[in-house]
Order: sequence, then C-alpha cells, then structure tokens
Amino acid sequence: MEQALQLLEMQVRHGVNKIVFTPHFHFEEQTPEHFFEQRELAYQKLMLSSKKREIQFEAKLGAEVYFSIRLSKYDLSKFCIEKTNYLLIEFSPMYHYVALIEKVMFDLLSSGIVPIIAHIERYPFLMENPALLSEWVSQGVIVQVNANSLKRTKKTRKKIVKLLEWGLVHVVASDTHSVDLRPPNIWTGLESIEKYQNQLIEHAEKIFQGENLQKASPYMPHKRFGMWM
Repeated sequence: MEQALQLLEMQVRHGVNKIVFTPHFHFEEQTPEHFFEQRELAYQKLMLSSKKREIQFEAKLGAEVYFSIRLSKYDLSKFCIEKTNYLLIEFSPMYHYVALIEKVMFDLLSSGIVPIIAHIERYPFLMENPALLSEWVSQGVIVQVNANSLKRTKKTRKKIVKLLEWGLVHVVASDTHSVDLRPPNIWTGLESIEKYQNQLIEHAEKIFQGENLQKASPYMPHKRFGMWM
C-alpha cells in the first residue's frame, strides 16, 4: 500500500490529476467475480489511504484484459474504463494470429466496445507491419504507448514518433507498476514528443470522460526498398 501511495504522490506532483486503475485480468486464469471483488477491496483501501494523505485526484476503475479468442463472448462492460465503452487489451508479444485478432476486434467494435491496444511498442507483429495497424485504426481501434518507451532508446522513440506522424498512436500512459522499476514518468515521456503533447492529452481526457475520440484518418504506410514509408 505504501508504494501505491508513493506512486500516486509522484504522479500528482507532476501534474497528473486523473488516473485509471487497470489491474491485469486473464479469463483463462481468473474468474470475473474474484477479480472484481479483489479490485474493489484494493481500490477502497487505496482511496481511503490517499484521502488521509490528502492526495487530490480523480480516479476510475478499469482493467488490462489479456487477449483471448473468446473475448467477445464475455460480458466486458465491467472491464471497460468506468462509465465508458473503452476496453484496454493486452496481447502476448509472441501472439500473431492476425485473422483471429481481427475477428475479435470486429466483434467488439460491432458490440459498441472500443478496444485500446496497450503498449503497442511491445508487439513485433504490429510494429513491423504498420499497414496492418493502420487498417485496425481505420476500423475504430485506439492505440496506446507507454511513456517509458519514449525514453528507453532512440530507436524505439523514432518508431513511435513515426506512428504518431501516421496517426497510429492516440494516447500515452504511464503504465506504472513500481517506484523503481517502472516509475510514473508520464510528463517526461510527453515532453520528448512536444509536437504531439496537446493532442495526446486531449485524447486521454476524452477517453477518461467516455467521449468519442474524433481522430484523424490514419495514413496507410507502404513498403519501399525494405522500409515503411
């Protein structure tokens, strides 16, 4: 609990005033009932402690749902960011069965749920094929990157900036897990892409409020001389 409070204090100190808590959930490993019970207990305890420490922020509950080919068969409303239809989804870096993923994404979008792909930079099958990503974004999928990734290496940052130029990244998140290993340096990450900072903050605000994200039509990259352009 103490580390969680420290993370909150760090974020608020750097200007973050709205936070979505997205604990991991895996349908093949957990039951929704147990997950919701544990999430609520942790949330209430954290909110009570943060109030005592006078940490001022708005909060919503959500989840980072691990991808499953059966995902669209479940009731996902309670996994969405609270009072929105946005659902954060995580893939395995090794999973690349594109046809199966596309079917699930289509089913979710058809049911009114908007998938947000968590930390896109971790998936080689999408980073190495931005044309595929462009197709998904055209259909309504939202793409997120981690703030830490913008500071990790010049190569990773360069790839993310290119995706931003093409309209294939819509929001930056801290994805913080700990004070030391993955600190909440959201503003440090945003400062490294100042050109897109206001747009990304606006997108994050709309997602938090459950508003429709009016994003520009994405560019369709094409490969030339072995490079995506």
